Amino acid sequence: MRLLVILTLIMVAIVGLGFYVEHGLSNLIEGVLSDLDEGESYLSTGQRDAALERLTKAHQKWQKAQHRWNPFIYNTDLDELEAALSRLLAFVETDNFSHAHVELSYIRTRLRQIHQQERLSLQNVL
Repeated sequence: MRLLVILTLIMVAIVGLGFYVEHGLSNLIEGVLSDLDEGESYLSTGQRDAALERLTKAHQKWQKAQHRWNPFIYNTDLDELEAALSRLLAFVETDNFSHAHVELSYIRTRLRQIHQQERLSLQNVL
């Protein structure tokens, strides 16, 4: 009987951790995507400094959260996004807006893929 209770508690803890990771990662990705969207709207209207500020904020959010989510996300995904965000900032700083828009599209796609991979769904569990 004790073994059944212990195994049940372990399963509840694992599922709870899964929901915690999914919720936290979802909030992070939504926040970063929101900052990227706002930065892109500033880029489209030619407000380079405001766009740079907003995109830097998104980059800092990602860097800050990267250490927290490192055990749960593939390191290559984290490194790819870090490099892409750095390239995006460099493109905006050098007024290379066409490359910045391409990089923004890539970052959005990768963030959505990471979110999809980390979702607690039957497809990801199996």
